[in-house]
Amino acid sequence: MDFVEAMKWYLMAAKNGDASTQNKLGGMYFRGEGVPKNRQQAVKWLRLAARQGFSLALNNLGRWYYEENAGYMSYFKAFKFFRMAAVQGDVIAQANLGIMYAEGKGVTRNLAEALKWLGLAAEQGDSVAKAQFEAINSVELSVRIR
Repeated sequence: MDFVEAMKWYLMAAKNGDASTQNKLGGMYFRGEGVPKNRQQAVKWLRLAARQGFSLALNNLGRWYYEENAGYMSYFKAFKFFRMAAVQGDVIAQANLGIMYAEGKGVTRNLAEALKWLGLAAEQGDSVAKAQFEAINSVELSVRIR
């Protein structure tokens, strides 16, 4: 892909309010594809897409805050963005939200909620969510059986 050429068209569409393109543009700035890496520009475009309720951008912002990026790590904010995307049915955000509930990051640890969200993602075919669901469920069952 010619990222420089793509960037020209992405900027045009993003400035016209296309949320999908704003999300893609955020990713290009985040990874430095066709442009120098620029975390501020990445977050700017992701936030514009997220304000329109675009679930992929919400999940991407969640990932950005979940991982340590230039000192902006915030599990609380990551949880907020993952939840907004998860309630829209975004499978990756559902899995991410389930993992946050299981780990107790950004939220009080709650295995029932973890199983709920991981189960929803697993039902949509997410293999990582399915493995996490089964691991947590087997531990929960073994604890109850004793």
